[in-house]
Amino acid sequence: MKIEHNTAGINPTAEFIDNQHTGKFVELLPGTYMIKGAINDRGFDQAYALTNNNRKELILIDVVEEAYREAVQTIVKDGYKIKAILITGKSVLNDAYADLETISEDAGGAEIYLHPDLQDETDFDVNDLNNSDSLISSFNLEVFELPPTKNGEVLIFSGKNEGMLFIGDSAKGSDYNSDTFIFSRETQEKQSHEFEISKYWENFRKEFAYFFPRQGKPAIEVDGRTRSNILNRLSRGSS
Repeated sequence: MKIEHNTAGINPTAEFIDNQHTGKFVELLPGTYMIKGAINDRGFDQAYALTNNNRKELILIDVVEEAYREAVQTIVKDGYKIKAILITGKSVLNDAYADLETISEDAGGAEIYLHPDLQDETDFDVNDLNNSDSLISSFNLEVFELPPTKNGEVLIFSGKNEGMLFIGDSAKGSDYNSDTFIFSRETQEKQSHEFEISKYWENFRKEFAYFFPRQGKPAIEVDGRTRSNILNRLSRGSS
């Protein structure tokens, strides 16, 4: 079995996540799962899965690495229907273990969603991640495009569990073995791009209680003050 439900209602602390095994979907919050990738020079990556009202239907976020492949194939065999895989940016796409057609096939024929700026990097027929179609809406998701767009980076917001923001590689959390709690992002090479991304974080207004990066510790049960601190400091390059 490659999916583990949180029947005990365990609070998803950073320690709880760090102690999980690689390559298994673990429920962090109701209908929200995380899967750890293999150890790499960044520590490890992490990807996510969400259910809608039908607990057997899933949308995956950034589940494209080799370490996730067996788990994806197993849950398909177990009767789960993977409706789509959302890819939040070019750096995630670059880590894909195979071409997108193969990744779709391994996920039972799941639709693949990419930002339009990345669609010319594949011959596979993909969907526009910036276009909130009926499937995206049925999972209560909103997609926000990050400037500048050439890396095809997006944020994915879910209104469930008091608000969850999946940020891909747009910012990185602290290492799991660190006592610090910060988020950092790369400074843009072009001053105009740095200004755009700074203003974007400064003006981001969606309220969230969970801030889920692809790398590093997430922010869990965020209050208003902490949320403002994360956004304000990301507007300056770190939090």
